[in-house]
Amino acid sequence: MNWQPLTTQPFDPKNYRLPTIERRRRLMGKPVRETVRSDPPPCVGVQQDHHVRAWERWKLTMPIGRLSRHVFKRCVELGANYNDIVGPTRHRNLIPIRHLLMWELRNLLNPSPSLPEIAAVFGKRDHTGVWYAIDKVETRKREGKL
Repeated sequence: MNWQPLTTQPFDPKNYRLPTIERRRRLMGKPVRETVRSDPPPCVGVQQDHHVRAWERWKLTMPIGRLSRHVFKRCVELGANYNDIVGPTRHRNLIPIRHLLMWELRNLLNPSPSLPEIAAVFGKRDHTGVWYAIDKVETRKREGKL
């Protein structure tokens, strides 16, 4: 048995964390603190107007990838909110738009993306949900409802 006596009382009500801190210091050594910058350093000598900073913030909100760009562009054309379409929202008026966009990604883009890739664009949906949406849109097109 490897018993190591502590120099402090284990149940001291004033310093109840001190034994744990001492034990960790003995086992792991002195902790190393890393400093992480939250903001990038400002560019020295470069003046950025308000519209440039606003454009950089807007650029960070743009979706990345050809599938997300297509969905974003179509949401603007259809007047739908991109975050609602790709998010977990299940409003009745958003589901047909989401299904149509899934069908467009599968049938109109070349090369055609796989079902899991389309599911990744629309959040954490399963590929079977994408398959169902594509089948539903094709059925509505055959019936002439779309």
